[in-house]
Amino acid sequence: KMENAYVKTDSHILNVQVTSSTRDDMVLSERKFDKGITVQNLKDKLELITGARSQLMTIEVFDQNDVKVCDLKVIY
Repeated sequence: KMENAYVKTDSHILNVQVTSSTRDDMVLSERKFDKGITVQNLKDKLELITGARSQLMTIEVFDQNDVKVCDLKVIY
């Protein structure tokens, strides 16, 4: 099962809502991270929270109006 992380930015803090890809309406966790965190570091931290492998995660970024802005990807 892959987990999705929906990211909202507010000042220097990222508000991250972690949801299950099998149930879009269910928020499993909400966490705050420093805005300067790298995508890979964010995925590594989310791996500890969700148990899902970071390589399988999809991170979508939304603005303050819940409009999708982009996907965050790690380039290897």
